[in-house]
Amino acid sequence: CQEQGFSEGVQEAGELRSAYEKLRAFLEEKASGGNNLSAQRYLVLATDTYERGMRFLEQALATFTVVGGIDERKLILEIKRLEKKFKEAETLGEETAIQSQIESQQKRIDLRKERSSEIVQLLARCEHEEAALEVSYLELVRLMQAHGDDVLFGSSKKIPASELEKMVISARKVEEKLRGLSNAVAEDEIYDK
Repeated sequence: CQEQGFSEGVQEAGELRSAYEKLRAFLEEKASGGNNLSAQRYLVLATDTYERGMRFLEQALATFTVVGGIDERKLILEIKRLEKKFKEAETLGEETAIQSQIESQQKRIDLRKERSSEIVQLLARCEHEEAALEVSYLELVRLMQAHGDDVLFGSSKKIPASELEKMVISARKVEEKLRGLSNAVAEDEIYDK
């Protein structure tokens, strides 16, 4: 991200890594006391959440790189030049060719704006993963303060289910819904019945 000048990506990567490292260190410390499958399971979930956030960042960087290669200001100037040339055109063939060029430049501008919007969405999805890690860490600490090591080692006390697991499941559902936004109209029709 830094090499490409993607400052928002650099910041988000640092925040995601920090949230993951804090939770990972906490879980590894708790798991080091013995064969603790629950702590290991939490660690797997935390790693899965971190990796999903990193994939969103990678997609955002790839999109940022593509968008960065399109100079919108240059395209706007080209459109203005072509519009002036269109007014001076002498034949219908010239007008048609120039109009086609104008439309092509406008499509590139529209595509750049659309792709820029995708970057914002991908960063938001990454931030959601970061929040899942941070909230999970805070909830595990809170649960351990209330119930001791029983949260990770298990007991007959019926300790609440892992907040991280709930967050991961929730994040996956949100991710699936975001991927299916194009199908949202069809899904909404189900509720209308």
